[in-house]
Formats: sequence, structure tokens, C-alpha cells
Amino acid sequence: MKALGRLLVLLVAVRTCSLCIQAKEQSGEKLSPSITKVDDVTRIYVAPVDKVYIAAAQVAAKNWNVTHTDKDTCTLSWKTGGNMRTFKGFEMSAVCLELPNGRTKVEVHPQKRPSGQVFSWGEGGRIATTFFEQLEKRLREMELLPTEEKRPKR
Repeated sequence: MKALGRLLVLLVAVRTCSLCIQAKEQSGEKLSPSITKVDDVTRIYVAPVDKVYIAAAQVAAKNWNVTHTDKDTCTLSWKTGGNMRTFKGFEMSAVCLELPNGRTKVEVHPQKRPSGQVFSWGEGGRIATTFFEQLEKRLREMELLPTEEKRPKR
């Protein structure tokens, strides 16, 4: 009987988590019909996960020093250079997750490299924004997003 109760609690918890994730995705800011901004480090694209992953890997390789790629898990990692805001730069990672209806969620995770520096002055967010802008440009070049879509000005 206790095992049945625990299973029921687990099922309710899993269902609640999935509803929270769906609510967060639906409450995201529509940047265009093909792009939803969930938060500063998460976007949802109406494009297949394998194509989005390829584009993400190309963008990271073009702009930064890629340290890891894994096509099976659709993850990649890269390092950025240092600047006046972050002396040693950032270690960034991105994961592409397949969603229903041919959509792909891309999450970017910025992590300041150890340097003794206390503040990064928002540099991780700026790098994530640059990554997403370049990713969207590459997806348009690959004809996975419509070219006529314009992002709103910030």
C-alpha cells in the first residue's frame, strides 16, 4: 500500500513538473512566429533538433573555441576569451532539446571561469544573446526559419 502511495505521489510530481515546463514555454515572448524567447538563455525554434544542433555547433565554432560536441545528446561547449568585464572569459555550454510539433528548445549555460573576479557585469548574458542572434542568422541561411521575419528592436 505504501509503494502505491509513493508511486501516486511520484506521478503527480512528474505531471506537475511537465505542466510547469509547458506553462513557462507558453508564457515566453514570441519574437516571431518561428522563435519564442522563454528567458535570456532559452529559445524555442520551429525547426528540427538535428538541424538546429548543426547550426548551433557551426555558430560556436565560428565565434569561439569549441571544447566539446556530442551529436547524440545534442550538446556542445565552448570557451570565450577574456575582456575587461571577465579577465579569463566564460565556459559556455548549450543543449538542444527536441519538443513536440517539430520544435527545438535551445538552452545556453554561461559559467564564469575561475579567476578570483567577483562580478562578470552581465557578460554571460551578452554572450548568450550574441549566440542566439548568430544562431537565428544561421538558421535563416539554412532556410530553416523564414527570412522575412524581423526581430523587434531592443
